Amino acid sequence: MVMRSKERTVDVSVPDTAASQLDDLQDLSRSLTGVFRVDLLLNIVLDSCLRICRAQRGAILLYDASSSDVVRTILRSRDPGTEGIDHQLNLLVAGWVYRHKTTYVTDDVLEDQGFSNPPSSIKDIGPSIGMPLQTVGKLIGIIHLVNPRGGDRFSDEKIRLGTIVASLAAQFIDRANIHEMLFEKNERLKNTLRDEWNIDRIQGKSRAIREVREKIPLLSSTASTILLTGETGTGKDLVSRVIHYTGPRADRPFVAVNCAAIPATLFESELFGHEKGAFTGATQAQRGKFELANGGTLFLDEISEMPLELQGKLLRAIENRRYFRLGSDKEVAVDVRIIAASSKDLAEQVNSGQFLSPLYHRLNVLPVHLPSLRDRKDDIPLLAESILKELSGGRMTFDEGALRFLTDRKWIGNIRELRNVVERASIFIRKSSVNTDDLAAILVGEERDGDAGSGSTPGGMPPLAGGRGNILEEHEKQLIETAVKQANGNVAEAARLLGIDRLALRRRIEKFGLSL
Repeated sequence: MVMRSKERTVDVSVPDTAASQLDDLQDLSRSLTGVFRVDLLLNIVLDSCLRICRAQRGAILLYDASSSDVVRTILRSRDPGTEGIDHQLNLLVAGWVYRHKTTYVTDDVLEDQGFSNPPSSIKDIGPSIGMPLQTVGKLIGIIHLVNPRGGDRFSDEKIRLGTIVASLAAQFIDRANIHEMLFEKNERLKNTLRDEWNIDRIQGKSRAIREVREKIPLLSSTASTILLTGETGTGKDLVSRVIHYTGPRADRPFVAVNCAAIPATLFESELFGHEKGAFTGATQAQRGKFELANGGTLFLDEISEMPLELQGKLLRAIENRRYFRLGSDKEVAVDVRIIAASSKDLAEQVNSGQFLSPLYHRLNVLPVHLPSLRDRKDDIPLLAESILKELSGGRMTFDEGALRFLTDRKWIGNIRELRNVVERASIFIRKSSVNTDDLAAILVGEERDGDAGSGSTPGGMPPLAGGRGNILEEHEKQLIETAVKQANGNVAEAARLLGIDRLALRRRIEKFGLSL
């Protein structure tokens, strides 16, 4: 519906041909396609409106999504020597359109809006048209066009064309607004990740951890493959993220893969993706982790757990940066930086035939060993206090006795185990200062001085001693047997007790030849 401010004479201007009008609208649609910057979009729309509606000057005003406030205005004139439209006049017309939710048309906008003494910049204008920019359920702005006093009036034909342009433009402007909002949100998220995973996250003053910190800037700046080694819980995941988010790939994806948690039958599909129908159950195509990490970093945690038969394919993908999806004969090219991690000695895995020698050497370009807490005892008080401050919101601290207790303790699970204990303290202890007795109370089933003062290890295992083969695997096998026995042969329950994935546990059971 078009509302006119007053009666007017019949328009006698010569209308454009239908073919010309269609060409103008098609040109506008093509110009707007693929444009996602709001400012650029508004300029294209306003230029087209001036041309299509034969207007001398124009303005576009956009409203805030949650209010009627005008938050963005652009002005345009077909005559370079002519000023734009007075801001107050724009707001008056915009207010009328906002209230009535329809097109505003007048032959004398100054008189109609009560300008008895208009500014010199607009005293010569007369005809005016204000068209709402509307999407489904909301009015996002207006297009305001004016002509000189005594000049061309806005005919019914021009009004019709203008409203079509406004309707078309509103959809593109709304889309661009959403795109800019998502882009800004994504940028804020990236900045948050950069702040969260900065080098200060790697805490400690010991020589061992200082050496790791000193390497980070060098590791971050290169695209070479990195191999992180160290016991479980020493912070390999943390270091990999710090390397990524402090380097030139920080704006690109970081994709982490836990190789120990992926069933052998699904490993190739997880890494490289598959096409629809590539195997039973592949109802649609799927991108693999390599594709998802394109341009960024692919973190392969516990790489030693990768099935031997797939290690050759991984080697080729890393060397060539090309591979095939399952069920496809078309190569996929990617630019991915690889960071691998292992809690096992890969050199020993190579000697025992469990890991390919070429793949090991391809991964071991930039080796970084992360020290255990036993090798950085001086860092334990700092780490414990920092974790407690984070988890308690700064309301809790450890007293000196508690810090000595934590420092003397043998942390078989390293930082991960320390964090678990501190988290329990932050939940179960209801006072600001945590002491030794508090810690002893929450360590259920463990004697106050047990692990810290003796040479025993958790679970009643014998102390470590060299010369007895692969001690780590022997202890792992013993833990699995104990868990399975305690769970009465229930693999799912045993996996829960061990804190690992059920399928990963089955693979270990098969590896050690254990019977249920």
